[in-house]
Amino acid sequence: MIKDPNEMKVGDLKKEVVKIEDLDELKKILLSEKKGKNRRTAIDVIEKRIGMIEGDGIVNSEGDLDPNEYDIAKLGSAIREIEDAKQLESILGLEKSGKNRPNAVVLIESRIKKFSSEKDEGKIILSSLSVAGVANAMRGIENADELRELLSQESDGENRTAVKKQLQNKIESLEGEMIYEPIIQIPPEEKYPYL
Repeated sequence: MIKDPNEMKVGDLKKEVVKIEDLDELKKILLSEKKGKNRRTAIDVIEKRIGMIEGDGIVNSEGDLDPNEYDIAKLGSAIREIEDAKQLESILGLEKSGKNRPNAVVLIESRIKKFSSEKDEGKIILSSLSVAGVANAMRGIENADELRELLSQESDGENRTAVKKQLQNKIESLEGEMIYEPIIQIPPEEKYPYL
């Protein structure tokens, strides 16, 4: 039971709210949140759960958001909190079987790609990521051998200097030793001869 939603983080609140079946309790929690911190994301979580219990069509019986109940502008903010690729694929299926709006499909597919393309069965595909994306993907890697494989993948693939430098720095920080792989600097006139 949630005594005061204002003492919880939104993610923790969401985990607890989905367990609650009592509509009156949810309405008390919503009122408490509105009188307290009045966080938009927390209010959305509580209202979605209330909608699911009332059966107003905002979410389906499995708890997945129904994109057909939203216009495109509001759909983006509605799926912003969802980070589970399988749940997003379910939402995409609802959209395709419903209104099948091209813009909504692209929006949901881009969200799915964000949470599923970084890893392909546990392996990071560097060519599909920007330099910033590589930095984000590397954050959770604490194995120098895995980073060396990524460095080799980058050297054989796009061979981006910034990506290689990031990988080398991460390996060095894990092992405490310097790695000297030559990084060839190409003069701009050779790199971009058509300019």
